[in-house]
Amino acid sequence: TTSPLRIIDDNVEWFEVQLAAGKIAERTVVKRQKAGGQDGMTLTEEEAQTVGGRITAVLMRLEDLEWELNHRCKGESWISKFEEWDNFGILKDESCIKTLDERILKDPLFAMNRAERLLALFLLNLEKPGMEAGGATVPGGSDVDFLEDDHYRIMMPKEVVKTSS
Repeated sequence: TTSPLRIIDDNVEWFEVQLAAGKIAERTVVKRQKAGGQDGMTLTEEEAQTVGGRITAVLMRLEDLEWELNHRCKGESWISKFEEWDNFGILKDESCIKTLDERILKDPLFAMNRAERLLALFLLNLEKPGMEAGGATVPGGSDVDFLEDDHYRIMMPKEVVKTSS
């Protein structure tokens, strides 16, 4: 079954996925810039490049980030106990991608919660460690200041436990 939000399938080459992700990022940044003229929050060129790059990076890693989000949330008993799935932008059962994508398209709050948590996973586990290792920086840094503490804790990098061999 095809899903309305997926740019990856068996018939698509990797460069086509990257091109599609780049186009989505470009449209998003252009839309933000237009709105910025009305709300006074226009991005600088450097900020626009950073936002566009992050959108592309998350879309290129979407399946892995979605798996990680689900894996982490399913490992937290309180999410299930208190039926907090929507607050993380996930379904209790995501075995049907089409159902998930339809929910994302119909429920803006669910979509925003999911996007924020996927971005947080990317920033905390990929971008920030990569930037620190390379001695690079981005406008505003790679900090995640848009999540509640309990959500932030779940998105944090996991410590690697070393075993003796």
